[in-house]
Amino acid sequence: MEKVVVYKENNYFWTSKNNYNILYKLGKVVGRRVIYSPEEVLYLIEKEKIIVKDGDKVIDSKMEFLYTYKNNINIKKFLVLRRLRDVGYYVDIVPEGVLVHMKGERWNPIYLAVPYHEYEIIDWENILKHLESAKRYKSKLLLALIDIELDIVFYEVLELRF
Repeated sequence: MEKVVVYKENNYFWTSKNNYNILYKLGKVVGRRVIYSPEEVLYLIEKEKIIVKDGDKVIDSKMEFLYTYKNNINIKKFLVLRRLRDVGYYVDIVPEGVLVHMKGERWNPIYLAVPYHEYEIIDWENILKHLESAKRYKSKLLLALIDIELDIVFYEVLELRF
């Protein structure tokens, strides 16, 4: 099967809306285009579904993409996106983390997954901030703790009111 071309233009990656279903329904449909975050592009390159054209440069390997866009990629978000997509969830990259949708339902967010490395300190102030962010998406908070072996443990955080 021929790989789909994703273009780098200004500060975003895009392809034709016709490729949306072929590329796992990742990205955001805007008009006649699908816009991708760098983490989504990395996932699609890893799955050998796309090549990236940035002007005259063509990128088709994960390592070359990582080297070229290392300052634009949030590896923690990528690891969470990959894990959740591989078990069947639809996801969207948002500034706060990864928005997780019901399996099989693209527009029903259930969790906001916020990634942390296991050695990072998570204080109550940040947890409360993440809880508020999750509420804005009408979802629950899911902390995604990534260990040194890149295994991910998910913890659901609920708000209790007394």
